[in-house]
Parts: sequence; C-alpha cells; structure tokens
Amino acid sequence: MKIKFKSLMSIVLTIAMVTGLTACSGSNGNEPGSNQNVETTKSSASGETGNGEQGSSAKDTLNVGYNYDQFTTPWRSSSGSAISLANLYDTLFAYDENMKVVPKLAESYDISQDGLEYTIKIKEGVLFHNGEELTAEDVAWSLNYSRENGDAGSFMLGNFEHAEAVDNYTVKMTLSAPFAPFLNCLCARAAYIADKSHFEAIGGTIDAYEADPIGSGPYKLAGREVGASTTLEAFEDYWDGKAKIKNICIKYITDANTQMIALESGEIDAMITPQLTSLVMLNDDNIEWIWGNSASRVYATLNVADNRVTSDLNLRKAIQSLVNRQDILDAVNEGYGEIADICIPTGYTARPTDYHVVEENIEKAKEYLEASSYNGEKLSLVVASGTSNEKAANIFQAQCYELGINVEVNPLDTSTLNEMVNSGEFDIAMQNGLSSLVDSDLMYGTFGPATTLSRYQYQDELNEYCEAGRAGKTLEERVDAYTKLVNLITDEAMEVTLFYDVVTVAYNKNLDGVKIHMLKMFNFKDWCWKL
Repeated sequence: MKIKFKSLMSIVLTIAMVTGLTACSGSNGNEPGSNQNVETTKSSASGETGNGEQGSSAKDTLNVGYNYDQFTTPWRSSSGSAISLANLYDTLFAYDENMKVVPKLAESYDISQDGLEYTIKIKEGVLFHNGEELTAEDVAWSLNYSRENGDAGSFMLGNFEHAEAVDNYTVKMTLSAPFAPFLNCLCARAAYIADKSHFEAIGGTIDAYEADPIGSGPYKLAGREVGASTTLEAFEDYWDGKAKIKNICIKYITDANTQMIALESGEIDAMITPQLTSLVMLNDDNIEWIWGNSASRVYATLNVADNRVTSDLNLRKAIQSLVNRQDILDAVNEGYGEIADICIPTGYTARPTDYHVVEENIEKAKEYLEASSYNGEKLSLVVASGTSNEKAANIFQAQCYELGINVEVNPLDTSTLNEMVNSGEFDIAMQNGLSSLVDSDLMYGTFGPATTLSRYQYQDELNEYCEAGRAGKTLEERVDAYTKLVNLITDEAMEVTLFYDVVTVAYNKNLDGVKIHMLKMFNFKDWCWKL
C-alpha cells in the first residue's frame, strides 16, 4: 500500500492514533483448523515501515486488526467475535487443518444405534482460567444454556435436546431426531464450554459473564474497551501447552485505508480479512498476505412463486445460462476465489461429487428467453446496500440487460432485505450463504422445512432431500440425498450460485505459523515471532 497511500500517511495515521489505534497488550487465539487451499500471495519491494523493526526480535505482544468489535461470551449471535471466542474457550471437538472433525476436549465418544444419544468422555485435568477444573457438569450446563438462552444455540446445535453429566468426566447428550453432522455442531461457537459455578457466582446473566468471562482456552481476557479493542493474555496452565506469544490485542478497525496504514506503520502486526482491492496493491517488503476459501457462497435466488415473473422456468434458465461468473468474481474479489458450480461450497462434509452443471452459454440463453413468456417486465433484484454483493448485483444486472432482460437493482438495509426475502416480495435476491457446521446441512436452512421462503411446487421434494441428508446414517446416504437436492435446484434454476468467497490475512513477515481458517477461528496459539 505504500504506493497508494504514502502521501496520506502522516495525516491519516495521526487521525487513526487519536481515534484509538494505540498499542495495547495483548491477545491470542485458538481453534485447530485452517483451509487446505491457502495461497500465499505477495510482499514486494520497498518497505521502510515499523514492521521490520518490530519483528526483528522475539516479542511478547501481537496487535491484530479486525473489522468487528469482539464479544467475549459464546451465547451471542456474532460470527465476527470468532477470533476472540476461539482463544478464550474450548470445544469438545474441533476442525483440523483439512476441516475434518477431530476430538479436542473429548477423549472418546459413543453414538447409540438410533443416533439419538452421544456419550462423550472428556479430558481430565483441564483447568478454567480461574484454576477450577472443567468437568462434565460444565459441559452439560454450557450446552443446555446455549440451547435455551443463546442467540445462536437454538439453530447451531441442530437437533440437540439436552445434556446431562453421567459422572465427573462423562456427559450424555440427547437429540430429538438423528442429526448426522452433530459432531460438527460441537465444534461451533454455540458449543464453547464455560464455567458454570463462576456464571452463577457473578449473577447468572449473559451480561455479567460478558464483563468477566472464564473459559479454558489458551488465552484469558485481560481487558476490553467496547468499540476499540479486546486484550488477551496467555493462560499459563493451558492443557495443550502455553501459547507462544504472551499478549494479543484485537483492535477494531473498519476503514480499509486505515487498516493498511496501521499495518504498514507497525501499529498492527496482522490484519484479519482486509479487502482484496487493498491487498493486490500492496507494495511493502515487510508484509505478506495469504488467502483461502471461506465457508460462504455468493448466489442469486430466483423466486419461483406463481405471482412473480420469474415463475417462468424458461426465463430462469435463460438467466442461469447467461451469467458470466468469472467477470463477477474479477470485479468483486479481484479474481481471487473459486467459481461456484453448485450451492454447496467446497470443503463441506457430504458435498456431492457428481452433479449437474450449467455453464455460460449465450446462445442457449437466447433460446430459453425466446421460449419464455417474458415480455420486458422489470425484475426486482434486492441486495444489501453498501456490500460487495451490491457490486455483484450491478454486474449481474448488466449481463441480463445485454440479453434484453430488464433487471432493477434495489439496495436495501439488511433488516428490510430480510423482510422482503422472507415475504417473497422480490424476483431475484443477491445473498451470501454459509454454515458454521461446514456441512451440506447448510441446505436445510435454505431449502428445507426451516426456510421461511417457500419454493411452492418444489418444496415437498426439497424438504424430503434435506431431511434425508441430515438423518442419513452413512456418508453415502447423505451424499446421495444432497446430489438429488442440488440437481433439482440446478435443473429448475432456483438459484444461480456465483462464487465461493475467500478469507484473507495480511501480516508482518516476521510472524510465523499464520494460517487461514474458513470460519475465521484463527489459531493464534501457534503464531510466533521469528527470532
């Protein structure tokens, strides 16, 4: 960013410091798992920044920038807090570097034949940050509390019904119906384990625990300034070994220019999810950046309701065939990422391997349009205002216009957009879809009984496949169900999936152990300064 921002450096940096980009001691993060498709991109010439000097010897502090303020309890629905929560708490299971589920606090587990009971033996001797031992009672209470009181627990824990401690180190969990990706649920932020006795002692409310959280993760809370920063300190008695960097400070920085200036000046040592438009212009020897697939897809929903112009299958197929996904990916993500062929992102469990694909074919699109009843009516495309999806929507609109399809882009605030989508008051909706479970059960919330958007004549069949996918006893059964599901969605042109999104990290070249995580659960525990 030197070339682009050098002339503004002194002015903007001064403003940034006044508004809170000051050094604070520390933090760190934990949660196994990073995307195997990571690519290290660039760091190039120039570089008289503070980064080189700061990283020239081992340090005990890491300053991390992020565009979300952090919560410190696992019961609030805030995916943006993933990097603090992943450091403060542990889960029974976690994702490894290939996003496969592996035991973490769990020593062993057993699943009943009917798939309704999970009996899990936990590690002995795991300590909370206050020195108390983590027991099965804490596990059972945490999951039950999340299910009953958390913003995210009621849907992120799937068919989980309740848990009970069998003994100090054994917990039994009961499901209301079989749920194949339940172990994935136990990796999610709704399944972090908190200290029951501490929760009760400080008043028994989420707000009280937010101010004084106790987990068993590699870092403990050292301080928090709402809207500015969250400071973490390495937990000396962490069961999986002490973190390599003692202090981590997660700084709340939303402006893209300020992010890059803070990084170049050494005000921060790493920036989580900086914009690709900034990264491709980066020109600093002391900074490197990497990217990898995220758990998200960007897609256009085509409304099949009888009262919409898009109820015409030939019109939907025309739109499906005319889209140039590469042009959209280039414009939105500077070409980084992966063009999507179906609505389930790569890396998801039970993702189909053999399925129907529709590629760009303008001549075929013209044939479909000619066969349709479309007569120039205006199609309403709703999208969240001010997001990268709005840019995708504008390019999508232009591509439709070239074929004679009149699309009007309507940017809306998020709540209004959700209301219009849920009520079906649109023709096309540009959206993001992801699942914290990294499992094909993502489709249950989009096309299954849980969705608020009816697919009318297709809904019963979609529900059947979604139910079969989450209840399947073998991976083969699940893949078969999701193959039928995605083929139906493709053949009936209910969705035009555009691309699978990315996660980025830019960092001081003197940092080691930096890896991408699809869910932004960054494993700061193993980050370290090179000597």
